[in-house]
Amino acid sequence: MPSFILALAMTLLGQSTQVELGKRLLQAEQFDEALAAFQQAVQTDPGNGEAHYYLAQLYAHQKDERKTVAHFREALSLLPDQPTIWSEYGNWLLKNGYFDEAEQSFRRLVAEAPGNSEYWRKLGRSLYQGGNPTEALPAFAESMKLDPGSVQTYYLAGVVARSMSLLKEAEDFFVRGLEVDPNHWELNLQMGELRLQDGALEDSLTYLQKLDDSHLAARYNRGVVYLRLNQLSEAERLLRQVVRDDPAHTRAHYQLGRLYSRKQEKELAEKFFQQFRLLEERDRERSRVSEKKSIVVKPGLR
Repeated sequence: MPSFILALAMTLLGQSTQVELGKRLLQAEQFDEALAAFQQAVQTDPGNGEAHYYLAQLYAHQKDERKTVAHFREALSLLPDQPTIWSEYGNWLLKNGYFDEAEQSFRRLVAEAPGNSEYWRKLGRSLYQGGNPTEALPAFAESMKLDPGSVQTYYLAGVVARSMSLLKEAEDFFVRGLEVDPNHWELNLQMGELRLQDGALEDSLTYLQKLDDSHLAARYNRGVVYLRLNQLSEAERLLRQVVRDDPAHTRAHYQLGRLYSRKQEKELAEKFFQQFRLLEERDRERSRVSEKKSIVVKPGLR
């Protein structure tokens, strides 16, 4: 639709019709035209909360954080009792690393709709990613109680428990998830890693072999299992594939160094150990930069 015709149409239309026009344009994925329609709607009536909500979504699509936040907040001030807006805002905050603010949104939602399992799961995620795993587990437990068939909740709860070294609890969550979906690749990977960590190598392979070679993490862990079983040819094949597909895979370089040391191929062993040390230093530097960014750049929304 030519822009001058769109502008003329919006001038002649009422504010509520402009919102409907914006919705149709949004559904047709005509994002620039939809943005113009919603902008016209809020110029006509700054108190139109629905238009602010759609503007927030469009600015989120454009990755304009400042305008996204501004319009979400304006929409919520005008429509404070709309759970859809609180949920969408919480999802955006969670995705963009504003975990404290996401927690506040989902706490409000579970207070208003305590029977909604998704809100409890999102609250658990925001607590965990915000550095509070102890409070995250009860939120996941509430979500499981409300929806015992949610594999994703079992997976997330298991990951949190594992991060806290609660390995028996983590295993329980993963096993319960696999009872719902025996082929869930993330759950099988987690169980394979747990069994590898326990030294139960054959059990580890049982889980890891359910995953095809498109899963790089599965290839890496199977390679480690075969290395521990002293099946060096298969271990070498898998670990070589990993560094071929991901040359920056730190642990695979270390494992190949161990493998070639065992085969007494000293030059190859030293080559992989040296690359491992370089990658490990890179990982430490990235961790320092990431920690500094999370503290300095995103302390919260102002």
